Amino acid sequence: YGEFYQQMLAEMSRILKKEGNAIILTARAEELKTALHQAPQLTEVSTISTLVNGKKATVFKLTHV
Repeated sequence: YGEFYQQMLAEMSRILKKEGNAIILTARAEELKTALHQAPQLTEVSTISTLVNGKKATVFKLTHV
């Protein structure tokens, strides 16, 4: 999944305006955080842990800097 998140974040960086936001819901928060370290143009603003159909998930708010 690491490659998927890297490609996804690269596309988000490309299409988001400066100071634009993206909201991501994932069950693989650690993989997304690892990919974020390689995407310096996106910053994690906040996270919310939740359950989706009884399974752990995390909502990330990212901002393009």
